[in-house]
Amino acid sequence: MTFTVQDDNGTVSGANAYADLVFVRAYHADRGVDLSAPTATDVNLQAAIVRATDFLDKRWTFAGERRTRDQTTEHPRRDLYDRNGYLVTGVHQAVRQAVAELAQRALTQPLMADPTRDTTGRSVSSKLEAVGPLKEQVVYEGGYNFPEYPAVDRLLIAAGLVRSGITAVRT
Repeated sequence: MTFTVQDDNGTVSGANAYADLVFVRAYHADRGVDLSAPTATDVNLQAAIVRATDFLDKRWTFAGERRTRDQTTEHPRRDLYDRNGYLVTGVHQAVRQAVAELAQRALTQPLMADPTRDTTGRSVSSKLEAVGPLKEQVVYEGGYNFPEYPAVDRLLIAAGLVRSGITAVRT
């Protein structure tokens, strides 16, 4: 695996991460989280950072536009203003922090697990079976819902980096 961190100009070809190992380890050390366990080797943590970056880019529609046409990540953005009205340049600190939060989770669990499906291929939300008198109830989901990670979601929303509601996008 090639681990390539995006720069603040969006010019790193093939970038697949918003934060490096030093940032992620320091972020968690500041919060008393030990990432030195056997699962948090440099190679495993790099892969987790890539999965975290992928998740963010798929989960959210960010305000502004990609800074360059050919960049492989959603950040940095142009015409992006934080919730206080300040122009955001480079990869915002909240994005790097969100990646650190998600990378820790990605070490031990998938961030976007495939939904449970029945034999028809439909996503099952819940299933109830009873033996007597025979009863079965299946509730299906209308579509895929991204898992919520409140610490991550609040970081991005509080920073004002994500779009909410119905928005028009210039084509």
